[in-house]
Amino acid sequence: MKALEVPARHSERRRWGVYYTPEWIARGLVGVLGALDPDRRARRMIDPTCGEGAFVAAARGAVGAPKARRYGIDRDPDVSDAWRSSDLGAEARLAVADALTTAPPPDWPRNFDWVMGNPPFGRWRPAPGELESLRDWARASDLEAVAMPTGDAVAFEWAFLARFAHLAAPGGWIAVIVPEGALTNHRDAPRRAALFGRTRLVAALTLPAGAFRARGTSARTAALIFQRSAPPADHRAWVGSVQTDEDWTAVARALAHGGSVLDGTWVDQADLAAGARLDAEYHRSEFTEIEDWLGAHGARPLGEQLCRAPGVLAITYGAIRTGASIGAAASSGGPAIPLIRGGEMTATGLDLRRALRVAREGPWDPPRSRALPGDLLLARSGAGSLGRGRMAIVTGAQALAVGCFVDRIRFARPENAVAAYWFLKSPLGWSQIWRRANGVGSPNLSFDEIRSLRIPPWTDATRRRLVTRHRQLAALHARGLTDDRARAKAEAALRSGIEALLGALVESPAERAWLLERCARLGTLGALGTPGAGVNRRVGPPPRGPSAPAPRRRRAGSSR
Repeated sequence: MKALEVPARHSERRRWGVYYTPEWIARGLVGVLGALDPDRRARRMIDPTCGEGAFVAAARGAVGAPKARRYGIDRDPDVSDAWRSSDLGAEARLAVADALTTAPPPDWPRNFDWVMGNPPFGRWRPAPGELESLRDWARASDLEAVAMPTGDAVAFEWAFLARFAHLAAPGGWIAVIVPEGALTNHRDAPRRAALFGRTRLVAALTLPAGAFRARGTSARTAALIFQRSAPPADHRAWVGSVQTDEDWTAVARALAHGGSVLDGTWVDQADLAAGARLDAEYHRSEFTEIEDWLGAHGARPLGEQLCRAPGVLAITYGAIRTGASIGAAASSGGPAIPLIRGGEMTATGLDLRRALRVAREGPWDPPRSRALPGDLLLARSGAGSLGRGRMAIVTGAQALAVGCFVDRIRFARPENAVAAYWFLKSPLGWSQIWRRANGVGSPNLSFDEIRSLRIPPWTDATRRRLVTRHRQLAALHARGLTDDRARAKAEAALRSGIEALLGALVESPAERAWLLERCARLGTLGALGTPGAGVNRRVGPPPRGPSAPAPRRRRAGSSR
């Protein structure tokens, strides 16, 4: 088939979040649907956001050549010229329209056996008439909770997921590329619950990092494969990843005929209907085993320890002032205080020497986010900040403002903040942070994800010891700001303290080794080792004994 060329208009496509699909991904998804739905008789497929036609072209062998079997819709009129100049224009039917607000042409089928595509990423503010068109078909499919905005902006990926399901015939198959955030973001859990409580999710497959880099974006992406049919109560969906053409073949074979699918896990329908996360990394067995162990030993959500005083925000972040200059605020005169951003948080404490200064009680220092002694500061996003575990306890009496990418966390008891700091710096705490971190581009944590971090039930004596250790660490850190030897001693004191904490928490050396082995494979040893990418493989069971109950684990089994 002659290559299809669409006029670039790169900036226009980027404005709408349009990034065309690499052929190997389209070909792989067609192969999976072909394995799941092998009966080719009278099969009809549509791509409602077809662009250059990657899915329509890839489906040629699976659907067949007759023109009445393959359809594409796209809002870009340039696509029409490109289709006419290629073989695809003679083999499939194209409509230039907005699939979200416009019905397919009247002489087209009302629904389709396959609905496939890679809809735009991002948000769109529809006009009132467009919003009503969206609401009409969403209500007809009982998918309003998936498609409709909660504010004034529609999330493209969710509106199109609902539209794809609406266009599918009963029992029809849907394969969609989405930003990975749709699978991971806490705020999207109700939409996941609404969609996969009504349709039968078969697989959620994380795609390689950089899969769309050549097409103009480094956003992390995933593929969802589901069927327009009510899921049975005992249904399970596969959550895994695909890296190569060979992986597509293995996934297609396993989903169609049963058996294990590379590395990943089965997620129960009850969890799907509750909006469970669907990214492969989150479900790695090592993460699950660590948190199962912590739960079995009494660890409770961090949120239970936070301040509940009236008028106090337990978790907040600094001011967001789009287009405003921090430098201008800093030079405005009057009393100035340090602004804490990710770079001010070192391995062992705060370094204020190069911190920007902003006007006290000015626009960059709102009272709601002012940091007080005893507060825990946590870098909330970014591979260079959150990704390096940047956090600190506020000490001393100096007033501090925090930046918009730093969370200020206030505990009911300051000693609990210190205990949380030391635990979150440990491999068992850092594993939880990294498990929850998500985002299409930069990793980030939501407030609810921070609240869900499990903290062990420390005794008062343990908390007192940690407070004493932290005072010693703070003194070494202060000297280490100007003395390399003192800095090395501070880092050694941090490691020693973490090791002592783990020794108190996990008394059995065998258990401790078992937990640290999992952290090593995840790349979450933190201060006890060099962080790095873990290998995606399973490891053995924990040592048995009265203090080491076997954790609950999901294993790959036969497909249902």
